[in-house]
Amino acid sequence: MARRLPVACAILAFTGIVLLQFDPTDQPGHWWVPGFTASIIFALATPVAFTVLVAGRVQKPNRDMRWLIAITALLAVLSVAASSQMLSYGSRYGASGDIGGTAMWLLSTVGLLAVALVTTTYLPKSSPPSEPQQESPDGPQSP
Repeated sequence: MARRLPVACAILAFTGIVLLQFDPTDQPGHWWVPGFTASIIFALATPVAFTVLVAGRVQKPNRDMRWLIAITALLAVLSVAASSQMLSYGSRYGASGDIGGTAMWLLSTVGLLAVALVTTTYLPKSSPPSEPQQESPDGPQSP
């Protein structure tokens, strides 16, 4: 699952960023709405996925992984806020007219993708092996 995470992040980020540029009409419900929706889904799913993946695999506290997940969560909140703000304008042209919102949305979404890809490289590959229970040749021993 950890190997598929960067691909899913890249697809959602690409959809959220690129799909907005090809809206042929300016009517509600066209391509800019699914584009911002994909951006919101990407922003919400990324920190949750990393938290679930790391929760069972890290035995001792790993400061770098904690910082990367915290940065991912912060960028996710910014991306969701900016995407929601852009959706509230009602059209792609209205959303594009807000220069500060567009920059915040673009930087937070691209930053989230970059941090997600970096975090994926630091994910533990698998859980550490547990000590196998060995039985003696005489059968189980009682204490």
